Amino acid sequence: MSANDEHAPRLTRQPRHGGPRSLAGKKRSSANSYKHGLSTPEKLVLGDKDLIKQLAASFAGANTTAGRLMAAEQLAQAELEVIRLGQIKGEIIDAAIAKLRNASNSKVGLAEAGLGADKSLTILRGYLQALPALTKIARYEGRIWERHRRARCHWAITSGE
Repeated sequence: MSANDEHAPRLTRQPRHGGPRSLAGKKRSSANSYKHGLSTPEKLVLGDKDLIKQLAASFAGANTTAGRLMAAEQLAQAELEVIRLGQIKGEIIDAAIAKLRNASNSKVGLAEAGLGADKSLTILRGYLQALPALTKIARYEGRIWERHRRARCHWAITSGE
């Protein structure tokens, strides 16, 4: 009997690491993507639909085909998703910086809060504190950029570039 055979039953009993097991954990985990709304590209405000139509019309030009207009709408929606991503990332960073500034204005002194008079140091520390939250949205960011790339490619094909 080899060492692997001897330890096989014990190894198969170890829990998998693939997410929450309890119902409460699964429910909590499923709500993660609703915090920022990046998981669904269709989650657009009614005003965004009008903006997409306007952008698509400006992309497509006056004499356009239905296929070119559809590609222009996909590109416009992808552009708005990239803008929304930037806004959300900015809000995360701004919140971290505001938290640092609030800590410096509370009972804790500047030295104890780790903030000096240097504004750029405060901003840098805000970025560093925002990194965990930014990494949580990294997979959505990848999806958004991939949709943007596909929309650009589709646009290039339909516009003959």
